[in-house]
Amino acid sequence: MADLPAARVIACRVFSQVGRSEGRHKYAFTTDIQMMFRQILIDPAQRDLLRIMGKTGANDKPVIYRLKSVTYGTASAPFSAIRTLKQLAMDEASRFP
Repeated sequence: MADLPAARVIACRVFSQVGRSEGRHKYAFTTDIQMMFRQILIDPAQRDLLRIMGKTGANDKPVIYRLKSVTYGTASAPFSAIRTLKQLAMDEASRFP
């Protein structure tokens, strides 16, 4: 994580929270956060702001892709992930108190 300072800060916060919750909660879990980002869809009106360029071969013309989901490693990814989790908690609070 040397090249992702934002990810390092979030990881430190998570480990700090897990350490403080010892004994108070029955369960703790971990997950592959990179896969979580792929589940967060970008609003179609905002997809023009997230583009990447790629080629399939050395002699091929570059192709521009509009991203449909949050990409791990971008500056806005940690905010998008946390905001999505907060929104899900609010939306589902009545079903999962």
